Amino acid sequence: MEVYIEYAIIDNFAFDYLLFYCVNKTLKLKKGVWHITLCSLLGVAFALSLPLLKLNGILLFLVKSVVGVSLCLLFTLKRSKLLKIYSILLFFAYTFVLGGVLLALIYAVGDFSFGSATLNYSSNIPIGIYLVAIAIFTYLVYSVTTYINKARHQAKFKYSVSLVVFGKTYSVDAFLDSGNSLTYLGRAVCFVFCKYLCKSIGKQIAEQISCGNKVLEKITYSTVSGQKTSYAVLATINKQENYIILSKRNSEHDIILNLLGGNYETT
Repeated sequence: MEVYIEYAIIDNFAFDYLLFYCVNKTLKLKKGVWHITLCSLLGVAFALSLPLLKLNGILLFLVKSVVGVSLCLLFTLKRSKLLKIYSILLFFAYTFVLGGVLLALIYAVGDFSFGSATLNYSSNIPIGIYLVAIAIFTYLVYSVTTYINKARHQAKFKYSVSLVVFGKTYSVDAFLDSGNSLTYLGRAVCFVFCKYLCKSIGKQIAEQISCGNKVLEKITYSTVSGQKTSYAVLATINKQENYIILSKRNSEHDIILNLLGGNYETT
């Protein structure tokens, strides 16, 4: 067995630095290079001393886990408990993802002489394996970070509202769109996307029409794709009168609220 200590130091430092860097970016901790470097060097020190402990099995896993948690707590020193928990979960999640990608690539080339826990490094592993693993991992982290940041941003505009149409009340999830400034007869206009609501309210509208009642208002408005004409129904959202337009487009929200519709509150 060939053991190259310099490979062990470079490898562990690079991967630990990458993991803490990604956690830092994902959670927007705004930690400096020196902070990431310090935690990475401590990780390297542990990795180098690990073979001397001669641990295996569950005990080895537990020791690694305790060290990982300790490094995360140090990394998020003086931060909230919630951020500490998130950093620990992300660190271990990213560790498993990076390790999984790397092992999958090593399995693909048929070289099983790699074992970072025991510092068994083989020169038969092409450097490209590490680079490809890092590239795939970086893409996955970027996707996760983008999703989390988008969810964080949208969370400020999400509400649970009460919608009353034709005397029937619905509790729905809504999104307050600052770009929606459409009004009609002095009232804000909102858009309903939920298939269940569209089907239910649409049926009630059809019944109203068959009885000869005027329940529809024809509204023309501008969109990115040009002028559109839709029929709106007067409804109450959180006890405030608004017009709603039924839409068959897919959306992750049941209703797109109008910023001018009032002060919406979570019900």
